[in-house]
Amino acid sequence: MNEKVLEGKGKGKHMQQEGWMEIIKELRTGFGVMAKELKDTAECNVEIKKCLVEIVEGCERDKEMFKKRIVDMEKKIKEYENRIEKFGKEKEEMEKEKERIRKKVEEVERRMKGWDGKIERIGKERGEKEKETMRLKKKMEEVENRMKNWEEILERAGKVRGEKEEGTEVKDKRLDEVKIGKDSGIEERLKTLELDKKKIKRDWEEKEKEIEEKKKENEKEKEIVKKRFEEIEKTMNGWEEKLEKAGKVKDENKAEIEEKKESFIEDNIGKESGSVERVMSLELDRERKDREVRKKNIIIKGVKIMEGRKEVWRRNVEEIIKMTGAEVKVGEVRKIGAINKEGMGMVVVKFESIKEKLEVFKGKVKLRNRKEWIQDDLTVKERKAEWIIRAEAERLRRAGKMVKKGYMKLWIENKVWVWDEVREELREWKGMRKEKWEEQVIKENEVKRKRFGLSEIGKRL
Repeated sequence: MNEKVLEGKGKGKHMQQEGWMEIIKELRTGFGVMAKELKDTAECNVEIKKCLVEIVEGCERDKEMFKKRIVDMEKKIKEYENRIEKFGKEKEEMEKEKERIRKKVEEVERRMKGWDGKIERIGKERGEKEKETMRLKKKMEEVENRMKNWEEILERAGKVRGEKEEGTEVKDKRLDEVKIGKDSGIEERLKTLELDKKKIKRDWEEKEKEIEEKKKENEKEKEIVKKRFEEIEKTMNGWEEKLEKAGKVKDENKAEIEEKKESFIEDNIGKESGSVERVMSLELDRERKDREVRKKNIIIKGVKIMEGRKEVWRRNVEEIIKMTGAEVKVGEVRKIGAINKEGMGMVVVKFESIKEKLEVFKGKVKLRNRKEWIQDDLTVKERKAEWIIRAEAERLRRAGKMVKKGYMKLWIENKVWVWDEVREELREWKGMRKEKWEEQVIKENEVKRKRFGLSEIGKRL
């Protein structure tokens, strides 16, 4: 029995030892896993430290960069503050300048009113002088005619006296009458007439000298007015440019400047021309002459030009015109505008007739894939009108309307709109004759002039 008990205890002890061994093995396995994990954690910590170091270094660099940027921004802020302060001072100066110019314009307007009266007075005096001159001239002609008559009488008397005819009492009586007439006052009358002639001639010369002096004075006064106007215009233009650069120009100030300019121009136009119709006719005549000169010309853009060698780029122009298929003779060729970096520029080509020009225009489509292109030689007003008409046509096409463009006109949905050169806008054609249309335009412009003054005409001039 005791042996069984001991045997049982030995078996239990053995089993207990095996259990402990298994636990120890599991612990060893766990410790190995933990060691690997700790090793991996240590490696991760090293990498994390490296990343943190890089992040810190990057932050330091960013910090330095931001510091520099802050310094730069502070400098810019100071510059802007200085600029604002400077602009404030300039604005004050401009306000003072504006006030000074306003006073100067008022002074000029006052003086212009005085000049207006003076010019009117001089005109009246000139008219009176001219009338007096005409009267003296007529009187002098009368005196000369009377002197010729007396000379004829004396000549006849001399012939009668020189004839040696014996004779009749009638001849003797005629001689006696002529002799008595001469002795009794013909010579005195002739002397008086001669003195009158000299006096009239002297008076006439004095009047002519006086008129010439008045003309010179008028010319001097006109030059003074012109110079004053140019000085004021330069001052006002410079003032406006300064304000625009400073960005401080207000709409009402601009309007006031334009109003002053226009009123000054209008006054001068009124005084120089005498009437609105005269100004308009001069402007239209100048425009017509300019168009007459340009109507046989074309402009070619994109021509290869060599400085100082006109014969070379003239040949280039002739080759371009040959490409259009037109058999024409090239007349005068001249360069206009600047030359770009590629050596390309614009030239004006003059032909002998409009027919030759139209032949070139028909063939210009053959230059479609080239750098050169041909267009009409238009005046400044025509270019402005064409630009506005083209922009209007594009706008209407985008709106889905049927539009066809012509010279200074548009066809919009089967209606014709013509460019009004007086009002500088498109107007619907009413189907009237050209003369009636121009008459209507002039009437409407006259109404507008009476209502608003000469501002539109002054602006265009």
